[in-house]
Amino acid sequence: LCRWIALGTVQADRVVAWAGGWPTDLDPGAHRDRFPSAGVEVVLGSRDRFASWVDAEAQVERLRASGLPATLTSFTGGHRLDWDTLTALAAR
Repeated sequence: LCRWIALGTVQADRVVAWAGGWPTDLDPGAHRDRFPSAGVEVVLGSRDRFASWVDAEAQVERLRASGLPATLTSFTGGHRLDWDTLTALAAR
């Protein structure tokens, strides 16, 4: 998702990286103008089997350090969509 937005032509109104994140080979600072002013919302389940691979906290810090706003939302659960979390995000 983030690579597609950074390198593509779509202008996103909102970016929610659910159980995923920013590619390690892509400089967020070089592409921050392609993202909405709210930046990137990273969402990850507390028992997601891919959580160590995603390393969401490190990703959020990397994005923030590059000047791209980022937030981290977690929910109790695994690698799946969580209705309550999705509803809360939609209400923001």
